[in-house]
Formats: sequence, C-alpha cells, structure tokens
Amino acid sequence: MQDGPHRGLVSIMLVPAGVTAPLQPPWGDRPGAAGAVVATASGAQLIVAVEPLPDSAELPLDDGDVRELAQELAARY
Repeated sequence: MQDGPHRGLVSIMLVPAGVTAPLQPPWGDRPGAAGAVVATASGAQLIVAVEPLPDSAELPLDDGDVRELAQELAARY
C-alpha cells in the first residue's frame, strides 16, 4: 500500500470462531507497525496489521485508519 512517500505492507488474518487467536498481535514485535483486532458478525476475529517497508519512514495508514479498515472488512464476515 502507498500514500505518497509512505509505503507499507498490509497483512490480514481471519481467525474462525472457536479457534484461539495468537496471544501476541502479529505486529507487536515489528518496529513502526500498527494493527487492529475486531470481532466479526460470525464470531470470528479479523486481524489487520500494517508495517512500513524498509525504504519508508512512516506507515501509509495511522492507527485510526487501520481500525477503520479492519471494521469495514469485518462487516463482510
């Protein structure tokens, strides 16, 4: 994903209802990364993580944008 000079990798994981999600957020050990975990209508968990690419000083999305993206995607599941 790119927003001007800000480039990042977006990862999306859908964890089905009844399956244990990772204990640590996937972005937790990645410097400069952001993420959100939201529940879906089916009871699953949708995880969205964004991490900057090596040549980018900042993420293309801020925390609010990541949460909004996760909520929009979760509404489909």
